[in-house]
Amino acid sequence: MCFFNTTTRKPYSTNAFITALWRMGYKGRMTGHGFRGLASTTLHEQEFMHEAIELQLAHEKENKISKAYNGAQHLPYRTDMMHQWANFIDDAYAGKIDNVIHRNFKEQTQKLS
Repeated sequence: MCFFNTTTRKPYSTNAFITALWRMGYKGRMTGHGFRGLASTTLHEQEFMHEAIELQLAHEKENKISKAYNGAQHLPYRTDMMHQWANFIDDAYAGKIDNVIHRNFKEQTQKLS
């Protein structure tokens, strides 16, 4: 998963993401890699294709021969996967998922304002 900066036309830096996490109250509790791990685990548990998840996380292919000959990006599949991931996050935020530890995000957001 990559957060694209439309101004610079490049991905946001790691520091931009960490700063955003700290501003949201996650300093010392969550990292960018933590979110990536959460996404990878959840998407695998939802039985999405391993290769599509790895591509979305911008991981290099382990097999050099496969990397050299297979340039498939699976964009329609990954687009659907990310829509379903967004729905999962929305459902978690709304309290519709049983196995998620919930915090009062609205209260936390108001404190930061």
